[in-house]
Amino acid sequence: MPTINEFIAEYVQQQLDQPHVREKLENAMEPLLGFFGMVGMLLMRTQYLPPSSGYEPLLVEENFNQIAARGIAHIAIRHGRRMAKESYSIKPAADAIRFLAKSGRHSDSVLARAKIILSISEETSVIETIFESAGLNEFEFLGLLKDVVDGNKNGLKRISEIAALASRTLSIRRGPKITAASAAHEFFMEQTKEKIELRAYTYDDVVGDFTDPLTMATRREFDDPHFDPKPARRRLKARKGTKTLD
Repeated sequence: MPTINEFIAEYVQQQLDQPHVREKLENAMEPLLGFFGMVGMLLMRTQYLPPSSGYEPLLVEENFNQIAARGIAHIAIRHGRRMAKESYSIKPAADAIRFLAKSGRHSDSVLARAKIILSISEETSVIETIFESAGLNEFEFLGLLKDVVDGNKNGLKRISEIAALASRTLSIRRGPKITAASAAHEFFMEQTKEKIELRAYTYDDVVGDFTDPLTMATRREFDDPHFDPKPARRRLKARKGTKTLD
């Protein structure tokens, strides 16, 4: 009597012997090969990324594959830098939009603000977020600003109208800006919580400092021996709406 494995193998072979099944499989192979080829390229690129000084060793200690650890580390670092850039871009973006909201501005002043807003929109999602919060689409606004940069000043009135609408819901949080280290630390706490136990918030009263592995890794990664994990923890608690984070 055939075993389950033998029965399954025989059934699969019978299916593969049917012409219409073979044809479907052959049609599916090309996109599958393309997908796995892309995955292979990503793995190759990850392998040749520079080593991470903090997060990669931490993940390797937690039994992560070294290539996977390096990839996760670089994602966290890149996320941290992007979030820090966004944090520092909010006020310049808001100031420029509010400036443009007043009609009759000199064209040279409009040009200067147009360049600021376009640069921020290319490098961050700040402009998109501002317009989304106002229930607006930023594409017309950005297109008109590009026209100004190209020397076309026919849309100045419309620019002012759109900026005025966007300004109605525009608000800026006061307080310190998010640093790359803090944003990366928050990202790491959130993304790895269910996978590994990092004891990501351990204060040693004797030493008078945080001594948990993740805080130490963030300090090494960003060469910041005085990095404080508390702001990252507070932001994560606020977003999660939880009273405690283990």
